[in-house]
Amino acid sequence: EWLGVRESQPEQASLRGAVYLRTLRTESAEATVAVIGVTTSLMKDMTVKGRTDGFVFPSEVETVEKILGQLPPVDLVVLLTHCGLSKDEELAKAFQGRVNVIVGGHSHTRLDDGRREGNVLIAQAGCNSQRLGRVTVSLEPPRSSGSRAGRPVVSSKAELLLVGDDIHARFGSYLRTVEKKVGLPPGGLERAG
Repeated sequence: EWLGVRESQPEQASLRGAVYLRTLRTESAEATVAVIGVTTSLMKDMTVKGRTDGFVFPSEVETVEKILGQLPPVDLVVLLTHCGLSKDEELAKAFQGRVNVIVGGHSHTRLDDGRREGNVLIAQAGCNSQRLGRVTVSLEPPRSSGSRAGRPVVSSKAELLLVGDDIHARFGSYLRTVEKKVGLPPGGLERAG
């Protein structure tokens, strides 16, 4: 149900499960955020034969266009992708002014400070849990005029942390939650001795 839709069950074509909506508040602004999950359209070529039978994986651009067209008005759109850097760059070009940040994976590309494609920040943390990516989004008070009048000004930046750079101090509670639910520590982030 994520973004693959069973051909035999068109009622599952709803976007439930593919989009996460929340309102964020800071001292100076408030913004509605949509996080949209996108996986590669090549999924059938990358999975064990039979595991994706009956699923359709439309193009990433087609998928994002459909979802954006069904969203309520939002101030910040984040794509959480597993499509590779070249596809993230294609998505950034296709959705200038509609998508703010792409946090991607699949190609194992390390972008130390992210990469900008126009106004879209693309962040990828590399591979094998060697780095942990952090994207910081800032909200400023709304502008009084222009096409975004009344909406907050959004800016973003990316950085990578080395595993060991106080990751357990920052994220220990999350790591323990994942370990408890999965039964294993998150890939490569075990605490040394």
